[in-house]
Amino acid sequence: MCGIFGVTVKKYRQDHTEKIIHKLYRYSETRGKEASGAIFSMPEEIDYIKTPYQASKMLKTERFQKLVATFMHNLEKNDYGVFIGHSRLVTNGSSALHENNQPIYKGDVVGVHNGIVVNDDDIWAHIGKEKKAFDVDTESVVACIDFYKHRSTIRESVFNTFALIEGVANIATVFADSLDVVLATNNGSLYYTVSCDNDMTIFASERYIVRNIIKELRLDERFPTIRHLRADTGLYIGYTQEEPIEFSLTEKTVPPINEHRLHHHRTVADISDKTIKNTEFNQPFHLRKYDYCKLDQFFYPYHEKIQKLKRCSRCVLPETMPFIDFDDNGVCNYCRHYKKLQPKGKEALLKAIEKYRKNNGSPDCLMTFSGGRDSSYALHYAKKELGLNPVAYTYDWGVITDLGRRNQSRMCQKLGIEHIIVSADIKKKRKFIKQNVEAWLKKPDIGMVPLFMAGDKQYFYYANKVAKQNNLDLIFLNGVALEQTHFKAGFCGVRPKLIRTDDGIARLTDLESQIKLMAYYAKEYAINPSYINSSLIDTIGAFFSYYIIPHNYVRFFQYIPWNEKEIEETLLAEYDWETLPGHNTTWRIGDGTSHFYNYIYYLTAGLTENDTFRSNQIREGMLTRDEAMRIVQKDNMPQWEAIQWYCETMGLDFVDTIEKINAMRKLYSL
Repeated sequence: MCGIFGVTVKKYRQDHTEKIIHKLYRYSETRGKEASGAIFSMPEEIDYIKTPYQASKMLKTERFQKLVATFMHNLEKNDYGVFIGHSRLVTNGSSALHENNQPIYKGDVVGVHNGIVVNDDDIWAHIGKEKKAFDVDTESVVACIDFYKHRSTIRESVFNTFALIEGVANIATVFADSLDVVLATNNGSLYYTVSCDNDMTIFASERYIVRNIIKELRLDERFPTIRHLRADTGLYIGYTQEEPIEFSLTEKTVPPINEHRLHHHRTVADISDKTIKNTEFNQPFHLRKYDYCKLDQFFYPYHEKIQKLKRCSRCVLPETMPFIDFDDNGVCNYCRHYKKLQPKGKEALLKAIEKYRKNNGSPDCLMTFSGGRDSSYALHYAKKELGLNPVAYTYDWGVITDLGRRNQSRMCQKLGIEHIIVSADIKKKRKFIKQNVEAWLKKPDIGMVPLFMAGDKQYFYYANKVAKQNNLDLIFLNGVALEQTHFKAGFCGVRPKLIRTDDGIARLTDLESQIKLMAYYAKEYAINPSYINSSLIDTIGAFFSYYIIPHNYVRFFQYIPWNEKEIEETLLAEYDWETLPGHNTTWRIGDGTSHFYNYIYYLTAGLTENDTFRSNQIREGMLTRDEAMRIVQKDNMPQWEAIQWYCETMGLDFVDTIEKINAMRKLYSL
């Protein structure tokens, strides 16, 4: 999600405050690079600014620098000031629209928000104060606080607002009729430190951000303790209060405080340059209308032919699967060499993790969290069944769908789990994807399709980095061995090793296979120089992250049996998981790439990840062959809207892209 951060000052210290502001932006930018903003609250006025580009760029603008200078001058004059910053990962509301970026100002409240509120329409209906003006969900939170504030105290207004919220919400707010600040969180993604003399409070979305700033500025003696604002807790930083006070967001028992009120209402000014144009996102994103019937008319003859392909008599793999062969009974070699998974069980997992468990309430493990059903269930199980205190980690490289993000928000709020999202430079990542897809379309080759997904492999690099930053030695990887797809390397001429490793996953870890794979890619790069573009370094980094750096993870489903029905029932019943309208599967629904590349695989080769996944389920005794056939026949049908979303999000022409894919040579005859 986004990064929210700030500093409140009750004594002027020129040598520290300005440096703290710049360092807060530098460290928090990893949480969102699509927009940025700031609030400067001073005794006479509140100024705020928001921009449609990343923080490092905003900091260089003359407008922001003047704001900082004004803030520092007022701080020197009045010995009081509040700075709150925001580094945005766009979820609801295009960053191209000025109003959708943060801070948000409603009534007497100016604030920033990290998270996704999944029921903002319900909040608007509840307060009934004014019509929703923008697309960003933050507006409903700030408006609701303002609504209740006129009927109760500041803290009660925050308490009442959080009682309505579904989904993750971490907020930092300033009140225009006082000099007070409130932080609040329902999943624990806020940390703060207070100086020994109570004249300064620094806060940020992650502990390591606060810790590094203290260390770099050599403020250890002045700020001896970093505190975790735990889930369902608020922090009241009052102008007349000697020190910040925590209060519960679930139990309405707050210490009595005479909240400060000004004799006059402070001026609140939006001093953003509204003429700024973001050339990459100059319009809100909406799918263009297209008649999918024309695409269906082309697709169905190929679909009918694919249904007639020879398939294994035991699983559903077709004859176009790389390196497949059938015995006299029609059983494929993948079935003949398959060994069933043998999960070690809960007791073995408890024993394996016991040395990492912390009993002081601190986080004790990092859970890799794509937002898919398997990682979501593992997060649930770690918290509810294993009694761990996990931190969820996500690497967002620009193709997680809004549906996937909303499901992540539901999970983290209801479990009260801190969620660290490392955001890539999404504009740059999407540019790299576009370059590689356009290069591929010049000479389409089915073996080169995984190049489209190279950008997500830094997932492993950042998992190790985030764990180190948070002093966590236990990392869970939550993929399932049933999802292994031998055909992707197979189309590169690399025969899969049909021997499963100790963790239940067959990989191309042997040197011979890796050399073959690299040789295949080198050949394709040589005959198609368009692949040699600005994405190349990123692709090399992906290879390094996937094959070279240590992957010292505990693989959750190596221990706990994978049960599709139990997983789906848990997520739908306990967490109100959202699924695609008209599409009852819960697999891959948050992944914006899968429908695109699976269409290529299906049309060209007659199989997709669905075929290999369901075939493994058959081998495990989870499905009958007839059940699997019915599922893959439905799930392999193209999801045109999802494919169009991918194309247009990456800046590709949807129609032109599909026409070039449709013209590819097929591995079967029509």
